[in-house]
Amino acid sequence: MVRGESLLRNVGQSDDVRAAIGIAQALGARLQMAGDGALRVCGGELLRGGTLCCGESGLAMRMFAPIAAAAGGEWRINACGTLLQRPVAPLADALRCLGVEVDTSAPPLVLRGLMRGGAIRIDGRHGSQVMSGLLMAAPYTQQSLTIHVDTLNSRPYVYLTINMMQQFGVQVDISDSGRQFGVMAGQHYAPCNIDVEGDWSGAAFVLCAAAIAGWVRVDGLREQSLQPDRAVLDVLRRVGAMVESVRGGIAVQRDELRSFTFDATHCPDLIPPLAALAAYCDGCSCISGVSRLRTKESDRAAALVHEFGLMGINIGIDGDSLLVHGGAPRAATLHSHADHRMAMACAVAALQASGTVVIEGAEAVRKSYPEFWMHLEQLQRGSSV
Repeated sequence: MVRGESLLRNVGQSDDVRAAIGIAQALGARLQMAGDGALRVCGGELLRGGTLCCGESGLAMRMFAPIAAAAGGEWRINACGTLLQRPVAPLADALRCLGVEVDTSAPPLVLRGLMRGGAIRIDGRHGSQVMSGLLMAAPYTQQSLTIHVDTLNSRPYVYLTINMMQQFGVQVDISDSGRQFGVMAGQHYAPCNIDVEGDWSGAAFVLCAAAIAGWVRVDGLREQSLQPDRAVLDVLRRVGAMVESVRGGIAVQRDELRSFTFDATHCPDLIPPLAALAAYCDGCSCISGVSRLRTKESDRAAALVHEFGLMGINIGIDGDSLLVHGGAPRAATLHSHADHRMAMACAVAALQASGTVVIEGAEAVRKSYPEFWMHLEQLQRGSSV
């Protein structure tokens, strides 16, 4: 979408990142790895038609499908693995409202026509990703786009998207107390060099692991980041872990841990690592926002109850809250449910178990954090990652 060359530094190597790179190429961008590991992206006119392969990345599907629809033509949006079972009706419905023909409401999606723009009202209870995709595509729609959103969950991620758009030269108007977002048609993204921030969602697992079992310094994290999952620091400080901001990152050290209460409605990816942390806290911890977990790569709420229960950790669900009773995890054989965050949560919860814990399907971490097992081993040696 950007006409010219941009340089992205600190690009990850996860399956989701690789899927995004492949999609950008399928849309017409030219990409090349620079000598220092940075990614050079040369954009131009979007292609009009083709196939986008999202792998298991729901984010890629929800963000790139509107961009493809803004380019026009016929696009096939492919998926695999757990994404084949995840609901995409909110995405399909939004595109239909904007003039795009969508053959199905489940992957693979086939899009025909041109996203015209105009005004649309969407239900934000399912999360922010569809809205982020619509905003990113909006400068290239036929008409200016106005989005009215009801009950927007994961709202901070929308503002993260808007901040990124502004860095590339596109403005978004926000009104009606944050319930209406407008993008003028005819704007153009300008080339920009970006240092990609460290991922707070993945780092949360390592930080919680350190609070349970040792010491770690995670480099590349900005404490003032717009990423909502930086809230893990607030929880770690509240429960009694030793947390320090150091040059270029964050350091966490184990200490006596007390129970906590936390609302994860706007940052549901924090629930698995916080559940693992709560397993070692004295008393019962309450994490709300659990309804956001039902349609992830697995039903994470049910998976946490089952897998942690096998280790002897009592977890209950009360309405929209997860109640985790701290205890002493024991040996068990667990399963990741083909879910990267479940694999990592089980690993963190197993760190101080009384016996060996086996995690089947551990390779699921490749989706977002392929270095996780190496970093977890480094943590146990007390080093930076």
